[in-house]
Amino acid sequence: MKTQPSLLETVRKFNSEEMCVRHFEKIRWPNGLRCVRCDSDKARRMTGEAAKRFLYWCPACRYQYTVTVGTIFHDSKIPLIKWFLAIYMICSAKKGIPSLQLKRELDLGSYESALYMTHRIRLAMREDPDFCEKFSGIVEVDETYIGGKAKGPRGRGAANKVPVVAMKARTSGKIRMQALEAVTGQSLADFIREHADPASEVHTDEFKSYLWLDSSEVRAQVGEPYSDLRCSGQCPHKRSRECVVSFQARNHGHLSQGLREVPAALP
Repeated sequence: MKTQPSLLETVRKFNSEEMCVRHFEKIRWPNGLRCVRCDSDKARRMTGEAAKRFLYWCPACRYQYTVTVGTIFHDSKIPLIKWFLAIYMICSAKKGIPSLQLKRELDLGSYESALYMTHRIRLAMREDPDFCEKFSGIVEVDETYIGGKAKGPRGRGAANKVPVVAMKARTSGKIRMQALEAVTGQSLADFIREHADPASEVHTDEFKSYLWLDSSEVRAQVGEPYSDLRCSGQCPHKRSRECVVSFQARNHGHLSQGLREVPAALP
């Protein structure tokens, strides 16, 4: 089973700007350099002073460009080595990482630069809906409320908190989440229809907004006792929906940080 590389391994692998550029080259053009404008295979690296800026040139359309053009790194003066480390830190932090911490640890010039990086990285981590297959088999759905401590009721109906619904595919372990304006039968139905295959089996709790699942539209297990809904495979949780609840609890800080810093990135 492939394990995540350690921070030390990551630093050793990407210890210079050139190593980062060459690695990104292999990812972007696995079959050799190509022009980002005309897709010509005649593109080549420039020499002399231009080589220090890692510029490429296409003789077919006479276009100059860098490996970062058209990516989340485009038009950024922040070195790729810091981008790569930021990606590692954000992806490996179970409860998220504040932008201020990113600024300190990567020696960034300002908080705005750190916020800019986290915003772009989080956007890149979202799956492209055009290539996103719907979850099949058994899927588990639950919702949580994100926000700081406040007086008043907790849980469903809590004021000044953002509801976030999550869906987990039991077989693959993938999870999709979405911020909602309100938790209603319609909003939950739209989320489930968008991400779950009609032939899938949806497991939820007894919340009344899930009662529409008892219709013939999808197969459902609404309000089943936890002891009757068993997880399988490598999942450490023995009961269905514990996976979703556990994920939400572990990532509550990360979700709060994302909703506070980059609300435009969420639906």
